[in-house]
Amino acid sequence: MAISRTNIVLKGFHGKVGAWVVRRWGESTVISLRPNTKYRKWSKLQKLNRKRFKDAMVYAARVLVDPKMWTYYKKKCKKKQTVWNVAVADYMLNPTIDKIDVSEYEGKKGDTIVVIANDKYAVARVVVSILDAQGLEIESGAAVCDYTPGWTYTSIKKNPKWKECRVNVEISDVPGNIVSGYSMVEKR
Repeated sequence: MAISRTNIVLKGFHGKVGAWVVRRWGESTVISLRPNTKYRKWSKLQKLNRKRFKDAMVYAARVLVDPKMWTYYKKKCKKKQTVWNVAVADYMLNPTIDKIDVSEYEGKKGDTIVVIANDKYAVARVVVSILDAQGLEIESGAAVCDYTPGWTYTSIKKNPKWKECRVNVEISDVPGNIVSGYSMVEKR
């Protein structure tokens, strides 16, 4: 692999040239051999990941033409990163649910449930649903990020059978990756 920082001929150029691939990496130009995937057999997981990566490319292309999203990702860029790189990384990495704290929920209107959720760039939305023992929804709504340890959901209904409930949480990040989890309300 050759790296050029001052080559006037290749400045700004990228793409395939015969058996070579020319890439931009920050202010540098990188030249390498084109990979040969002609006889490669992809596993089921590799096919899924390739599909996900293709979707990430579509997402990054949309980010580049949306001034608001471009500005958002430009602020997230570090050394040698482009808006494209950051948008693809954000799409490829799912958010995580670290903790669902139901210790303050006792079935009263105004009780709180705290969700600790993380993403490399930003968690965009947290939705909390309280389900009864049969799995029927008692209430549901968006949690609020109040800069305490996490996102806080405040219950809006009285729930006399709160000890038999399950709390479902669904979080999403800016690209729309969705992760869900649940916690049983423990009897105290």
